[in-house]
Amino acid sequence: MINPNQYKEEITRQVAIELRTAHPTIDVPLDEAMDTWWCGKRSGGFSLSTAGHTAFRLAGLQCYDYPIKLNPSYSVITQLNRKLKVPYYISLQPLVKLGFGTISIYDGKTAMVLRLYDDLEKFLDSIGAWDN
Repeated sequence: MINPNQYKEEITRQVAIELRTAHPTIDVPLDEAMDTWWCGKRSGGFSLSTAGHTAFRLAGLQCYDYPIKLNPSYSVITQLNRKLKVPYYISLQPLVKLGFGTISIYDGKTAMVLRLYDDLEKFLDSIGAWDN
């Protein structure tokens, strides 16, 4: 099984290639992309920063957006970082005051399962964590 950091680096490399193809004037070095596109930099989680989400969208990657209800007592971010093995982005603005946000997932299969559960907590409970 591939190491999550190696997998993240390969994803970054491929997205940078797609980004250059779609927008030839944009050329982001791999190290810079690794440092700016991911939350937690080189940690195992696949949470994208705002810059990463923008780069993935500009590269033309398919993205699935779902509204999510946030439960302050539940550590959603920690669970996502441990369990989700595909790039994702969480937007909390402007609905965070109402207890809602949006999750954008860059994987059709994962997005379909989340949609079937229609509940982020149940979805996260259904998937296993990596063996670290």
